[in-house]
Amino acid sequence: MRPPRTSHLIAGVLLLSALAIVLIELGSAGYLSMQTHAVLAYAIVFFNAALAVAGFWTRHSAGWAVYLTISVADLVLIGAATPLSGVWTLAKVLAAGGVS
Repeated sequence: MRPPRTSHLIAGVLLLSALAIVLIELGSAGYLSMQTHAVLAYAIVFFNAALAVAGFWTRHSAGWAVYLTISVADLVLIGAATPLSGVWTLAKVLAAGGVS
């Protein structure tokens, strides 16, 4: 079996990040129940971690290890499913006047 290509993994990360941002917006608008939101968020976290671990078999394994570390830190610190959705969340918070 061939190792995954980095370009495919990056495309997967971007797709998951876009899905996470859509999930954030749908949840904040009240279109999703809390249970549905939680299940979808955990699925995105799982697939994001799976993509990062798959990246360990590429030439850029150190970069994917850093990405996985940032993903876990993002999840623990602000509850974001992916680093890009964490940036989206932080931008929304800062645009709304920050944290008091």
